Amino acid sequence: MKRLIALSLSLALIFGLGAITVTVGNIEEESYHLPLCTSWYGNYTQQIYKSELIDYEGEISKIRFFHCGSFHGSLNYSHEWMIYLGHTDRDCFASLSDWEPLANLSLVFAGSVLDYFPPAGEWMEIPLQIPFVYDNEHNLVVAIYEDTPNATQTVIWGGFTCEGNAGSYISWPVNPNNPAQADGITDLIAAIQLVFPDNAPPKTPALAYPENNATMINGKNLEWTLPAGSAEASGYDVYIDDILVSENQTASKYTLDSLETGPHTWYVVAKNQFGSSQASETGTFILVPSVRIGDGTYIGHNPIFAKYTYNYTQTIYLQSDIDIGDRRIEKISYYWHGGGRGDYSNDWVVYMGHTQLSGFSRYGNNVYASWIPVGNMVQVFAGKVDIPNTPGWVEIELEVPFVYNNIDNLVIAVDENTPGVEFTSRYFYSTVEYSRNPGIYYNAPFNLYSNPKPEDPPGGTIESSYPNILMEFGELPSNPVLKATPSVVNFGELMSDVSSKPIIVTAYNAGEGSLHLSAADISILGPDAADFSFDPLNLPAVLEPGQFVRIPVSVMSGTVGDISATLRLVCNGENSDVELIAKVLAPGNVIIGDGTLSQWPPLGAMHRYDGSIALYTADQIKAIGSIDMLAWDCAKPTDIGVTYRIWCKNTSDSSLSGASWMDMVSDMTFVKEGILRPSEIGWQNITLNAPFPYAGQNLLIAVRTARGPGINFDQHPTFTYTYTGVRGHHTCDGSTTDVQDNNHIDHHLPNIKIHLTPIQQKDIAAVSITGEPIPQLGMEANFKVRVRNNGNDIQDNYLVKLMGADDVELAAVNGPPINSGAITEVTIPWAPATLGPVCVYGKVEMEGDAMPHNNRTETLEIYVHNEGTQSYTIGRGNEYWPVPIDIFWCSTLYQCIFLSEELDFGSGPISALAIYNRFYDNCPDLHTKIYLGSTSQDNLSDGFIPANELTLVYDGDISYPVGTNTVFVPFQTEFNHTGGNLVMAFHAPWIEGRYCAYNEFKSQYIGGNRAVHTISDRATVPYDAENTPEARPSSKAPQTTFYYIANHDLMATSITGNDSPTLGETSLYTIRIRNSGLEEQTDYTVKLMGADDAVLGCVNGPPISSMQSLDVAVPWTPDTLGQASIYGKVEADTDGTAANNCTASLNVIVYPAGVTDVTAAVTDTGAEVEIAWAAAEPAVLERGDVLSKRAPASATGKARSLVTEALKNPLELEGFMVYRLQAGQEQDEILWTALTESAITDHCFRDDIWFAVPGGDYLWAVKAVYDNGAASLPGFSGVLSRNVPNGTIVGKVRSKLDTAIAGATISNGYLNIATNSAGNYSLLVPAGTYPVTASAPGFASQTVRNVVVTPDLSTTIDFILLTDGDDPQVPPPVLATALHGNYPNPFNPETTISYSVKEPGRVRLEIYNIKGQLVKTLVDEEHLTGNYKLSFDGKDNRGRSVASGVYLLRMRAPGYQKRAKMVLMR
Repeated sequence: MKRLIALSLSLALIFGLGAITVTVGNIEEESYHLPLCTSWYGNYTQQIYKSELIDYEGEISKIRFFHCGSFHGSLNYSHEWMIYLGHTDRDCFASLSDWEPLANLSLVFAGSVLDYFPPAGEWMEIPLQIPFVYDNEHNLVVAIYEDTPNATQTVIWGGFTCEGNAGSYISWPVNPNNPAQADGITDLIAAIQLVFPDNAPPKTPALAYPENNATMINGKNLEWTLPAGSAEASGYDVYIDDILVSENQTASKYTLDSLETGPHTWYVVAKNQFGSSQASETGTFILVPSVRIGDGTYIGHNPIFAKYTYNYTQTIYLQSDIDIGDRRIEKISYYWHGGGRGDYSNDWVVYMGHTQLSGFSRYGNNVYASWIPVGNMVQVFAGKVDIPNTPGWVEIELEVPFVYNNIDNLVIAVDENTPGVEFTSRYFYSTVEYSRNPGIYYNAPFNLYSNPKPEDPPGGTIESSYPNILMEFGELPSNPVLKATPSVVNFGELMSDVSSKPIIVTAYNAGEGSLHLSAADISILGPDAADFSFDPLNLPAVLEPGQFVRIPVSVMSGTVGDISATLRLVCNGENSDVELIAKVLAPGNVIIGDGTLSQWPPLGAMHRYDGSIALYTADQIKAIGSIDMLAWDCAKPTDIGVTYRIWCKNTSDSSLSGASWMDMVSDMTFVKEGILRPSEIGWQNITLNAPFPYAGQNLLIAVRTARGPGINFDQHPTFTYTYTGVRGHHTCDGSTTDVQDNNHIDHHLPNIKIHLTPIQQKDIAAVSITGEPIPQLGMEANFKVRVRNNGNDIQDNYLVKLMGADDVELAAVNGPPINSGAITEVTIPWAPATLGPVCVYGKVEMEGDAMPHNNRTETLEIYVHNEGTQSYTIGRGNEYWPVPIDIFWCSTLYQCIFLSEELDFGSGPISALAIYNRFYDNCPDLHTKIYLGSTSQDNLSDGFIPANELTLVYDGDISYPVGTNTVFVPFQTEFNHTGGNLVMAFHAPWIEGRYCAYNEFKSQYIGGNRAVHTISDRATVPYDAENTPEARPSSKAPQTTFYYIANHDLMATSITGNDSPTLGETSLYTIRIRNSGLEEQTDYTVKLMGADDAVLGCVNGPPISSMQSLDVAVPWTPDTLGQASIYGKVEADTDGTAANNCTASLNVIVYPAGVTDVTAAVTDTGAEVEIAWAAAEPAVLERGDVLSKRAPASATGKARSLVTEALKNPLELEGFMVYRLQAGQEQDEILWTALTESAITDHCFRDDIWFAVPGGDYLWAVKAVYDNGAASLPGFSGVLSRNVPNGTIVGKVRSKLDTAIAGATISNGYLNIATNSAGNYSLLVPAGTYPVTASAPGFASQTVRNVVVTPDLSTTIDFILLTDGDDPQVPPPVLATALHGNYPNPFNPETTISYSVKEPGRVRLEIYNIKGQLVKTLVDEEHLTGNYKLSFDGKDNRGRSVASGVYLLRMRAPGYQKRAKMVLMR
């Protein structure tokens, strides 16, 4: 080793002067094994480079390998290398044991390469310790032996594919002298650079990027290369506009930064120690406006994360970060980390839009976040994105430039649609911003291949970062520019003569001015134009810059095969075309589902055995006949064989039950078994053994799969499904013999293609039944039966019947004519004759019906109510929560309050209720207790209302079926609601079995204190008269429908009005009345009531309709001062419920007459304010009236200044009290400053210390005061502003014994404030110099003179007050070291600096300029405890006057350091 190092030093002196670099292999691919694999514990590799690729001879002094990138990969555990070079005649390795003998090779390097490992995107240069002389007649062998202990994650090298297997590799343990059989041989080897010494200057550089006259932006690179055969350059000089902008830089690229927009020229000169090249040719480019946002290196999920199969992301960029208006975004770039190419992540669709959101948030209690609808955006790009294996900006040129308004924030959505994954983590760099969650993402796992639809994406995950981005802006054209997007609309496979779902084409104005677009500007051209159509619903439209209109386009065709047309939009003579294509299937083909997410069912194999049962409805199939082929849409292909069995069944069921797999399949028809190998994405057709006769009803299809031994689940295929919102898919699995475990029902209906052969026979079927769920006794209700004609001929002679229990016919009608294959809805009227639950179904009868087994519908459960029953639903039901029953637990209790204003009815008997579940599990016969009660409570902050205060209306079993259902509960005991709020409680004493946590009910938010609940996982939750458990707050209530009988009932629901009326003056009080009965009411009165039910006012009520609410105004003239409690009341002779006739009380305070026309004006001197007012005429009271009198300080609220006492004489006006207050303190009288000590008789007053009041907004209040202390409400002046700078005097007042003095008075001669319980005070004053005095009972006053108060700063003055027994010679101690600042500030040229020192010691005060340079040392000496002042005259240490500007004052003392700003203004 020592000899090698010595040789390397001497050779460096000889050959290290100049060099020629030969590059072998264009970096086109990624190599994980060559030159070595860092994730192995040891390596031995050999690579052969052909002489014709090298084409140069001489001494090789260095070799280089290209570092593409890595995900946490490094050479930390792979850096001890031994490198061998040699000549060979072979050009490849014939087998795994065909190594080049080590004896034929020369050791050229031995040691650590850790110091040579470069960042991603650069060549790793290794200087050889012994140069190797290459003859260029033989091929070159490069062998590397690495034996560093341990391993790390993979480093990715740049590679290329050669002819033949020119690479061989083996992992630990290895012996290069006698290597074992290789782990692999490959034609993918590492690209290499060979460095040969030379003594010539570099050749002229060739400009590589950008092309001449191309647009560029700051942040992008100018790039160049040296021509083949050139000597290496040690540096480059870069010139822009003939100005040297970078000298002797080593990189062959230059990043533009802070360059002005407009045209520019550039050229490059290469240099080494032998001289300089000639200047390159002069290139030209145009710099356009741009913005770069983000410079982080965080590994985020946006815009894509290449390790996942598919991606959909959205990112919000703030307007404040963009801030470029009146332009179009024409290009965007994201920064790629360079860990390899993104060939499996390069099919992108990009959308842009404006948004007022600044970030994303989760909805409800969900882990997922809400997307911005893609319908609010414009598609700006669709195509392939070139993602290289080296770091750098990945540029996307927008097909549709986006007009950014520079008002809203910008949202960018990226939909990545490339099948396959990058198996190493590859990503774009992002910048973290936790405060606003700027991103949201959905990444499809590699083993599912679920491709989300931007129109309806699955739940998104919050991303706390945004991808670093460059935005390039272009000029906004002066005229409107019409852009239609997307450029291609592919409808895919369609059923014959069935209209497709519309696909949106967006017409967008990418220019300036208004764009007028009407249906006349749009046409469809081409051979199949008649099959396509567009909906002009949103036309005509006027599009301003950046605005768009959405145009739905559809297709319906009977032409089998591929069809196409062109949608053409015309603006100002320019065409914008959209290509329309579709493939029409032959008649008899039915496609159900268009979802793009995927799952293992029905033909994947997650477990040893898997089962799937899917329910497809007659409305989805829309055809009849014999099924001879089924197909499922494969999302993830595989070559692994999947064994399957398939069953089918006609059914009238509209949902799946919770039955087991075996029970459900037992009566189904077996149709096919086999092995499926879905090697490609798309439909996998399976021809049945024999056609299955589909009868036109709903259809069940069951599939069971089996996974072979030794095969991982992630090797099996996945299939697309559509989320339906209906529990129509049952899955289960088994680990031993069959599918029998984990039965589960979900919404994920597998997409399916069915082929049917028409049935040539006579058949009519009953498909479904709907009807009134709460018909009334004796009242006719309509039930609708849907009928399908499955035969070939029109049918007009058949009956449609409504059937009841025991197949009793309840009603029948003749069916209308119905064409072949058509579905019609037949209405059957029926008047129920009995109360209670009834089961009905629909039936169709026709002579000669070939398939009678499909003649009846499923059963419909209804409940017959009494005549006059009404229903009302409370709540939106926009959320799902486990209330009022949570079956995840063993026992639950829930209670909530519905407010009276939420109820449509005021009172009356409630006979039933309904709640709405969405269950994943079937929960039959759950013992449930339901309680109702009328209450005046509006919250449950104190916990549950006890059971003995409520009515038990139901005590029995209730079934909560799987799926989305209405759970109807008829009460065993009718509840008579007497008005007010309604409390509802659900109690499940014991829940058998275990259910999942996602069985929920439609619910809504009602606030944090109107619902409570409790749960138990071990014992019954008690709830009876003696036991009320501890409550947990809940903010959710179930959407609930109440069934009630409305009677004659008027109710008074609320009262509003003046809560501070004036004695003798009339005020109006509004009483809200509601008619909860079924008839209009005209004969009733509305009253205002007082104490002892005294009538204060009364009016006749206006006509009020059934279920109407209206406001009635009742006048009242108070004749008594003081507090009063009033309420509203409604009276009617026919009122059925008196309990709700009165409102809640309204507390008022009656005041005497006050003042009017209060004015305030600053006097001419500016030092005082003149306040004036007029007195109102007081009312005269008789003997025995009650008077309001000033209250003690302990009183609160509006009653604080009022108490009542008997008055023996009429009120007489004594005078007026005047107060000053700050704007906003009108309701806080305790904060007012009284300017008059007692009542004054004048109608004006002068506030003579206005000049001493702190800056701020002020107004003045005036009260009229009567004998015995009665006071009116205040009258207020307008606001006056005092515009002076303020400072604050703060400190503590303590005794000599260091105890706080509370209630001490601090005064600056004009303003006073009292200390708090800790002896602290804070007095706001105008900036200036004051004497400050502290005084307290029992203590001698103390005054500190010339206290300087600086604007916006606090000046600390601490007092120690002495009693008569204290020694006056003892100076009061300073309680803290502090720099109090300087005054005045700004100053010219002198200012006074004050400070205090508590601990004796050295104190240093210095002044620095804004550059941090010392200007003057004011003091640097020992200090005793005390308060100090000194002056600064604006001169430095040399006596020179300093310039205007900001200076820093710094004080340093024992244990203390502080800085303050000073401003000198000459």
